[in-house]
Amino acid sequence: MPVLIVCIVLFLVLFVAQRSISANPKLTGFNGIIAQLHVMISVIFVLANKKLGFIVGVVLNVVNLVSGLMAVLAAGQKNSLPSIAISVCTIIIMAIIYNYTSKNEKMHDELMENYEVLSYLAYYDRLTQMPDRHLFMENLEKDIEENKQCAVACVNPVDFRRVNDTFGMATGDDLIKVYAERIETIAGEENCATRISGDEFAVILEPENSSQDIINFAGRIQGVFSEPVNINRNSLGVSSSIEIAMFPKDAGSAEDVLRCSEKAMYMSKNNGKNKVCFYSPVV
Repeated sequence: MPVLIVCIVLFLVLFVAQRSISANPKLTGFNGIIAQLHVMISVIFVLANKKLGFIVGVVLNVVNLVSGLMAVLAAGQKNSLPSIAISVCTIIIMAIIYNYTSKNEKMHDELMENYEVLSYLAYYDRLTQMPDRHLFMENLEKDIEENKQCAVACVNPVDFRRVNDTFGMATGDDLIKVYAERIETIAGEENCATRISGDEFAVILEPENSSQDIINFAGRIQGVFSEPVNINRNSLGVSSSIEIAMFPKDAGSAEDVLRCSEKAMYMSKNNGKNKVCFYSPVV
């Protein structure tokens, strides 16, 4: 707004000066300079203030144009004809610039909107709206870079394929969404709950969680799966196994921590279903 006000004042000062010069044949040489300054100020109107600047600039140039026409018709000041032509050209130039900048701004907004959508799709699971594996790994890498002691709990529903085979994929998706909501509720905002694959979830447990807290958390997660879910008049439920690996105790990188939790998964399967298993280097 300050730029707009300054430009209006300058335009009007030049306008008055131009009218005075037009009445004095000895000073008509300055008309060209003033006309160029009017063009520059008009362009600044549009670039600095967009739509409002365009409207104000058009109004001022129309006033300048009408004033020049009146001077020619009433007083016969033919030296005002160039300023009239320049006013018309200036309005056309302003219209072109405004049209271009508006389209450019619209394209920028659309690109930013598409970027936000693509960023969301890149980091969040479409079905559950939970963070996906990419965001999970980024958060885990960040904790490790900051040397935060943390634990990764991988949650694996047991025999989930049976639900898909018996009731269909749509019912299986609905069941996954229910489990996702319950896991996120238990994890809370302080822990990162993620869907890292079809029926597999993972949670990054932050440093303030002790070993007993982790065990308690695993028990609550198992309760999510032991509680039946009613979908389409069917009471559904599966058991679960939970595998836990810790940084820096078990591994020193995000990939290795996740790999350790996957090894713990195999240990859990060998020891029976519906288990909580901590990673051990001895399998």
